[in-house]
Amino acid sequence: MSIRRAFALVMLGVASGSPSASAQERPVRLDTLRVEVGSRISSRLPALTRSVQLLTQDEIAALPVRTVSELLEWATGVDVLSRSPAQSDLSIRGAGFEQLLVLVNGVRMSDPQTGHFDLNLAVPLSQVERVEVLRGPASALYGADAVGGVVNIVTRQGGSPFQATLEGGSWGTGRLSLGGGVGTAEGTNLQVGGELSRSDGHRAGTDFEAALLHVTAGAPVAAGRLSAELGVSHRDFGAQD
Repeated sequence: MSIRRAFALVMLGVASGSPSASAQERPVRLDTLRVEVGSRISSRLPALTRSVQLLTQDEIAALPVRTVSELLEWATGVDVLSRSPAQSDLSIRGAGFEQLLVLVNGVRMSDPQTGHFDLNLAVPLSQVERVEVLRGPASALYGADAVGGVVNIVTRQGGSPFQATLEGGSWGTGRLSLGGGVGTAEGTNLQVGGELSRSDGHRAGTDFEAALLHVTAGAPVAAGRLSAELGVSHRDFGAQD
């Protein structure tokens, strides 16, 4: 009987202390961000029940990264296995590249035969507006390849200022990136971005050359909107043991 009484007193103390503690806390309003991954329709981030991380344009600009592969290394639960700056494999929560799906503007980029080239994308980092990472099973929405997760890369759609970047370093390393876009009030837009990078490598098997070109265009039509996208990439790299 004494045990029951002691238990009741403890519970009463916790219950009586809870209102005073909660009364001092102020509600925190989170930013409302709209994402495409995690559902087949555009949703607000707080409304999603799945584990989704959003890397925004401001966050990308603040990080010390130069490629999409390097950017994904900063996503929670994501592991990027790089053989060179020109080729990488992707893993989410331990799921291998064969169990993941990579999208660009919602369009499937993963090779149906192998996920070994999922990150061989023709998208320079300067053209990325945001990256959406869905961690965990998503096969019900995206098919069998998405059993481990989904990465959706959303590119800029026009109207961004022209940018040019030139970098150089040791071992013959260099990178040139150009990009920009135009847009009208009626909704017509054009965005173009390109990048050239190379290096002799710090040892045998680490040399690489890469060329990327990405173009998006869109215009309103009577039935809705007409959009077109073109991506071209060339990669030549050594293989590390």
